[in-house]
Amino acid sequence: MIKFLLGETKTLKFRVTNSEGEDFTIQEASYKLYKANELVDERECKIEEHDILMVITPEERGFYNIEITYKVNDETRMGRYQIDCD
Repeated sequence: MIKFLLGETKTLKFRVTNSEGEDFTIQEASYKLYKANELVDERECKIEEHDILMVITPEERGFYNIEITYKVNDETRMGRYQIDCD
């Protein structure tokens, strides 16, 4: 779970790894931010080698879900994480 205080803006960084040790390139990445299953933000992410970076500012208190979609070689991968804004 990722924690925020209302009013905070944070850069979230997710590192993508390869369990087989092979080199890879992240071609593109984006995120969607949901609150109560309603889409509240959607943007492209910055890519730095094997890191995906995004700047998030929750607008209200409560729980959010962030879904990250990224492409590596010929695969589309996704991750979902929960954000608690207090």
